[in-house]
Amino acid sequence: MNTQTIHMPFSFSLTMRIKNFSPWVLVLALSAASVAQAEHDSDCPVSGCDLLADGAYAGVLIGRLDTLLNDEQSHQLLRAAHAQGRWADLPADGQQFTQRIQAAALRVPAGTSELRVIALMSVEESQAMPLEAGDLVRFRPHPSLSTTSGHAAMTRPSGGIDLAYWNAIGCIAILCRASDKDCQGRYTQGAWRPGNGQPIDPLSTTPLVNGQRIDPMTYLPEAAGSTP
Repeated sequence: MNTQTIHMPFSFSLTMRIKNFSPWVLVLALSAASVAQAEHDSDCPVSGCDLLADGAYAGVLIGRLDTLLNDEQSHQLLRAAHAQGRWADLPADGQQFTQRIQAAALRVPAGTSELRVIALMSVEESQAMPLEAGDLVRFRPHPSLSTTSGHAAMTRPSGGIDLAYWNAIGCIAILCRASDKDCQGRYTQGAWRPGNGQPIDPLSTTPLVNGQRIDPMTYLPEAAGSTP
């Protein structure tokens, strides 16, 4: 997968790998304005950013909601992506960007490390689903982009700016609230193929032979020995 580092003019990470962590793109998702907005330099304390895909991430991600970006950070994110040749179909208008999209940070395990992944989300859908920092969430691409999802497909815009924004977002759902540790303990965090629950490396999307497969409908770990 074409991964590229973006250096932002503020202390912020699109995707950062935190070393020695013990267990999205670019990933995209839905969120809500009820989550505390990110401070300029406290919640995202690194300067390098990795865009994992130039559009909606193709896999399923399960991780914890970290924070939401405020409008200024989202504007800077858009400018930085355009400077690197990404999101070419999205208008450079930062106000339009934040009127349509809310950017959020998710934390997703990757081997012995952790990724902080920025997710772009529809403002309209996010307003109907209030999130809280620490919630365990599931991101997936639009069901219409998956060959065998079992999920109802959303209406795809026919073209123009609406299609450009559609191609930049995916879907997120709350699996467990931040306070429900028992619920969170039922799930495995990481990345998978949406059609069959095959575990993948979140950066390269390469299949993990010895990883934990999940049920692509419930997102719960499959029983040992079950078949795809």
